[in-house]
Amino acid sequence: MTAEEQITRLEEQLTQVLEQLRLKDEQLQVAQAQLRVAQARIEELEKQKTPPPPFVKANVVKPQAAGKKQRKKRDAKHNHGRRREARAAGLDELYVYYGAGWDWAGSFYREGAWQIIP
Repeated sequence: MTAEEQITRLEEQLTQVLEQLRLKDEQLQVAQAQLRVAQARIEELEKQKTPPPPFVKANVVKPQAAGKKQRKKRDAKHNHGRRREARAAGLDELYVYYGAGWDWAGSFYREGAWQIIP
């Protein structure tokens, strides 16, 4: 490629870039004009006072309940859970029946077995 060809190619690229810049500048001007219109409309709407919709209640200060009684507290004997019974004397192990349920494959089985838990 000779120097003259390179210069002409670069001049063509420059004209293309300048055309694109001009188009972007026009788009920017249009967008700024739309923005000015929108901001003017927003200011106009903010100046207007519209009444609240009918489902909105006004803020009302609640009166202080001077004569309100305090809650009656429970007796201390009622402030705990059920007492657990001690294990029956003489039982050293526990018999538990495992069975009649679903296995890992999702099928139901009925046979089970008793197991001793010490």
